[in-house]
Amino acid sequence: SAGSSYSIVFVGTLLAALAQPFYLNMPAKIANTWFAVKERDISTTLCSLANPLGSALGSLIPGLIVASTGESDSNNTKYGIT
Repeated sequence: SAGSSYSIVFVGTLLAALAQPFYLNMPAKIANTWFAVKERDISTTLCSLANPLGSALGSLIPGLIVASTGESDSNNTKYGIT
């Protein structure tokens, strides 16, 4: 039902929100623990870029995998979705 689906989405969003402070603050902790002082800037930069790059790939890859059916292509073009 719609109520249980909403509950599942809400719980998933809540779990992601609870994890966010940890993965947003981890690049500096990882750099401090694992890398020398001269390497910390680049390490922090690369670790910080992992999240947005992962999100970008997560948005891009499904579009490459899923085949269009042909019937909704005109609607997709109309709304600017390719």
